[in-house]
Amino acid sequence: MPQEVLRDRNGYIIGYRDHVGNEDQLRDRNGRLVGRYDHITDRTRGSDSHLVGFGDHLVRLLDE
Repeated sequence: MPQEVLRDRNGYIIGYRDHVGNEDQLRDRNGRLVGRYDHITDRTRGSDSHLVGFGDHLVRLLDE
């Protein structure tokens, strides 16, 4: 799956989402890892591995 570019309502890039193995990784506009969503465990974790929630909450992490 190709990298998905995430943009705000004005068209500015706010992040990137990549599918790597069994997880999706979210990076901010500067390429820093923001969080990961594991498809097998159905959990989203922040960049420091803290549990954000069950299900896919990656885009929510861009607001923090």
